[in-house]
Amino acid sequence: MRRILLLSLLLFLVMIYSCKRPQAKEDTFKVSENPEIVQFTPKKPTRITLRRNSNGSYSWELRGEDVEEIIAADKKLKAYTETTNH
Repeated sequence: MRRILLLSLLLFLVMIYSCKRPQAKEDTFKVSENPEIVQFTPKKPTRITLRRNSNGSYSWELRGEDVEEIIAADKKLKAYTETTNH
């Protein structure tokens, strides 16, 4: 009977001690900003929808975010169609 009482008292003390022990710090992960790392969004490519008419000529529709790229693509397409039509 004494053994059971001592064992239960010992278990009770162990449980109390484990509850009072200071827990590990919650913010073990620190957030730090590194100025060397820069986030950027990738550029979307210029989309070209090419159509051929019944008489054999081509037309196209250009879509994109960068106006300069759209104009450059239009110039290239115009130059290509002018050289292949002659």
